[in-house]
Amino acid sequence: MKKEYPLSLVYILVILAMLFWGMSFIWIKELFPIGYKPLTIVFFRLIIATLVLSLIRWAMQVKERIRKEDYKWFFFLAFVEPFTYFLGEKFALERGVTASLASIIISIVPLIVPVFAWLLLKIKAKPNEIIGLIVSFIGVSVLIIEDLNFESDFWGIILMLVAVASSIAYCLLVRKLVDRYDPLTIVRFQAFMGMLLFMPLFFIFDYEQVKDIPFTLYNLRNIILLGVFSSSLAFFFFTIFIRRKGINMANIFSYLVPVVTVIVAYFVLNEPITTLRLIAIFIVIVGLFNSQYYHLGKIVALRFIATANKK
Repeated sequence: MKKEYPLSLVYILVILAMLFWGMSFIWIKELFPIGYKPLTIVFFRLIIATLVLSLIRWAMQVKERIRKEDYKWFFFLAFVEPFTYFLGEKFALERGVTASLASIIISIVPLIVPVFAWLLLKIKAKPNEIIGLIVSFIGVSVLIIEDLNFESDFWGIILMLVAVASSIAYCLLVRKLVDRYDPLTIVRFQAFMGMLLFMPLFFIFDYEQVKDIPFTLYNLRNIILLGVFSSSLAFFFFTIFIRRKGINMANIFSYLVPVVTVIVAYFVLNEPITTLRLIAIFIVIVGLFNSQYYHLGKIVALRFIATANKK
């Protein structure tokens, strides 16, 4: 029997996932002065994620085996996320696509996923979910509009669209698998297979450049944080939410990631938060609340009933 988590806990987990993903950009940014390359960072964090998820699997006594006919879906899952998603984003940025434009392009993923979910999985989005998605998308667009620059290489934009397609495929594949497998099984295989896919690229392109960097705890601290929180727990928590509430609602929460990044950057990197960004954060939260108000109201009502029954 698959473990079902309480609804209130599920919401806490998805918010934690967004927090970990939002902080990942800060942790990655702090690694660049040390000399670690993006390919190296993702390879090392996947190694750590595989170890952490295997330990959690052992502690939770999850002994689930993957059916032979499903291996192709699991492989495709790891191939699109993190492999092709990361490569598309990496090479797009190297070809001159700005971080702000890349963020705008990626933020269209939650808007497109409901369309494919309806066409391929026959999952219909509720009106309040669609409205929430649109409002939050506007908020994210406003959040990064100050840094927006459209002067980007054409092929760089195409590569970002490859990342978008990979992210959409990932969401649909998770939804396909999550009813049949424990979220821990899915995420652990994803991290392990992703590690294997990145291994030859690491040794071909990055090994000679990073082999002389001392393996001190200080140098590896952020990679450990990325592996434990961003590549392990965040994906695990996000997958739990997808199984309980569906991909449409889960994707709306992804708009919290840039909000978290802006707030954490203010405290950690002393990056300013302008009035425009505060307005944008408010818009994102309004959109998120609009998409979730029914379910949040249900949680409050259940808590109130439980308290009343105790009395």
